[in-house]
Amino acid sequence: KSLPAGMKPKDFRTIKAANTAMRALRMVTQPPKRSGDQAMDAKAEKLAILKASKIVAEYLNNTPAVARGSYIPPEIIAQWALERD
Repeated sequence: KSLPAGMKPKDFRTIKAANTAMRALRMVTQPPKRSGDQAMDAKAEKLAILKASKIVAEYLNNTPAVARGSYIPPEIIAQWALERD
């Protein structure tokens, strides 16, 4: 079978990784409620994003940094962060 016009195999990997990240952020690591302490809140958010990045990295068989930098769209993290409020 051929790919849809303009699609590359990497696009499917990216879509699957983004979906995995969305599920990981929403189900595995619920947005930590804000405590009012900015430093504590920032640390909790970073830890949750790292957990999700590790899950995506495991799926992709690469590092959390690569997963976060190349496969997890910033919009997913932004939407997840909005859910904290």
